[in-house]
Amino acid sequence: MRSELISPLFLLSMPRSGSTMLQRMLATHPQIATGPEPTFLLPLLKLTDADAVAATFDQRFTAAAIEDFLDSTGDASSTYDELVRAAAEVAYRRAAGDDARYFLDKTPKYHVVAHDLVRIFPDSPAIVLWRNPLAVIGSILATWGGGGGRWNLQHFRLDLYEGLPALIDAVVRDPARFHVVSYETLVSAPDDTTGAIFDHLGLDPAAARVARFGDVELRGRIQDQNVGSEGFKTVRTDRVDHWRSVLANPVRRAWCRRYLRWLGHDRLAVMGYDLDDLMAELAALPSSSRFLLSDAVKMPYDYAYRTLELGMAGRTAHRIVRRRFPLQAHK
Repeated sequence: MRSELISPLFLLSMPRSGSTMLQRMLATHPQIATGPEPTFLLPLLKLTDADAVAATFDQRFTAAAIEDFLDSTGDASSTYDELVRAAAEVAYRRAAGDDARYFLDKTPKYHVVAHDLVRIFPDSPAIVLWRNPLAVIGSILATWGGGGGRWNLQHFRLDLYEGLPALIDAVVRDPARFHVVSYETLVSAPDDTTGAIFDHLGLDPAAARVARFGDVELRGRIQDQNVGSEGFKTVRTDRVDHWRSVLANPVRRAWCRRYLRWLGHDRLAVMGYDLDDLMAELAALPSSSRFLLSDAVKMPYDYAYRTLELGMAGRTAHRIVRRRFPLQAHK
């Protein structure tokens, strides 16, 4: 086991943004170790969140007890950050090889805790990978929608409505902390894009074998389902515009227009995209009837899911319990 510290390297993005491809490209450098999505920082960073965690024990009282204990240390915030940082340093060090300088943690759901990562790991580099949100939506549907792309976005509301705004906000707050790249640039110029990242990390780009990224194996149950396929061993520029065929029916275009307006000019500009341009691209799509009937059935279900989803039901239950059984009654 190596005794010296290893630096975390965070790769933050939306799902279906090309993050697995970029992860494997960067991992061809001998000083960058990586593995399947670690994810463990999510529960650590939600220890004191009474509403974000469902557990066999009572998370509300558990969170309160942890907060009280942290308060007893005299500096709750500092103690909490140090606890998380120490746990991560042990895990990353043990997961990395002897020659690695960085451990690359690519966990898509970290977009919701991007601001926390910047605070807790002030000296650790972070890469943000943006992709056209229409392409992200199209890829989510095509990859996980079943039947070639059936409607399933109700399952990705955390990513679309919480994760993406949180990641944008983190970049706006502290832009110097992030090295930002786009999927479109990555697939059009992979050597230049990764070379700039290696330079940013203080590594020699010549030591990497980016073109051989398909040889990097990621063994784990939670990862991109296509990671072992032949199509994942090459850079595919044809995927940049694949969303056009997936989102062409009028119901999907209307949903996407609403979502783009919700994101707004400012957020999209931070990502490097223009609202009016994306709207124009949507409007220019030739109309299609593909999935129109199933969308007409599933989109109302999407609304019901949003209204009655477990998270909202859980928060409502927590509010009821708080009113009936205040914490003081359990002391």
